Amino acid sequence: GKLGTYPACIGHEAVHVGVGAALRPEDVVFPVYREIGTKFWRGVEMKDVLLYWGGDERGTQYVNSPQDFPFCVPIASQMPQAAGAALAFKLRGQRRCALGYIGDGGTSQGAFYEAINFAGARALPLITIIVNNQWAISAPLSTQTAAATLAQKAIAAGIPGAQFVVIPDSGH
Repeated sequence: GKLGTYPACIGHEAVHVGVGAALRPEDVVFPVYREIGTKFWRGVEMKDVLLYWGGDERGTQYVNSPQDFPFCVPIASQMPQAAGAALAFKLRGQRRCALGYIGDGGTSQGAFYEAINFAGARALPLITIIVNNQWAISAPLSTQTAAATLAQKAIAAGIPGAQFVVIPDSGH
């Protein structure tokens, strides 16, 4: 009757739904642990999300998007998997992409750098969405990177990087 973990995603909804709407059904999502809006957009049911966070792996058997991966809790560990899927798509000549979500803190992890460096060197169809809430667990963004923007980390790997700002509604 209890959930072991259920990370809040309040304030991230616009990113999640917008990304979900932009993807094609054949693309593959490698989420972190907050991308519930993308999951819902792609047909994952609430019961599956609750099963997963309750510790039942049957919650990862997505009927409507079986190619998508389950939520990933260890920070940045999904990024090499996403790069590997992107390599498979390229080798097979498939018009698909892998999309890896990561938080701002995760961009300081070696697995993130390895994945984007590999994607840049091989020109892979990998999209990385960095959801920047300004905190890596308990460390503010200013103490975790010297980069002026997180988009610069992509550019250093030889892949296009862009920064978009979503301004939360302050009317409530």
